[in-house]
Amino acid sequence: MADALASGASGGDPVEVQVLSAAPSFLERNEVFLMDDYQLFEEFLTNEELFFKADKFPNGTPFFRIPQKIKNGSLVDIFVVFEEENVKVLFLKIATVEDDEKLPVFYELFNDLNRNYKFFTFNLNSDNEVVLEGNLPTDLRDGEFQPESLFGYIIAALKTLSDVYPKIMKVIWAD
Repeated sequence: MADALASGASGGDPVEVQVLSAAPSFLERNEVFLMDDYQLFEEFLTNEELFFKADKFPNGTPFFRIPQKIKNGSLVDIFVVFEEENVKVLFLKIATVEDDEKLPVFYELFNDLNRNYKFFTFNLNSDNEVVLEGNLPTDLRDGEFQPESLFGYIIAALKTLSDVYPKIMKVIWAD
């Protein structure tokens, strides 16, 4: 039993209130949409007969790992990470800068590449591994998640990586 309004609009008489269901929190709604988007992309990858591994990080964030060969034959890992309001696409295992003296040359190269390619960024992670990264909102088109649009973005990033890979390797192999 409870007074339905704090102001006592029920005339001060107690009324019985029945809670039919709790209103979903913002986080719960996002998790539902997030999992729907994740499942839609999983179905898309399956229907396209692409090899992938679906998994979750220890914090529960779902992702796909898609191994892929680039034009020169090198194998990279593509991670598609479904975050709260966007999808992060990471290309890993591209190359590793083992000579710290080459870092300034890489910074200059990445600055040039990042000026030319606005939808992706090239950088080095803490292990000096070359990373290609992009972020997209989940509602890419028409206010709804579109697996085809996300896959098109991944293909564009893959083409970009294939195009610039020789420049990256030229710096790695330089004396």
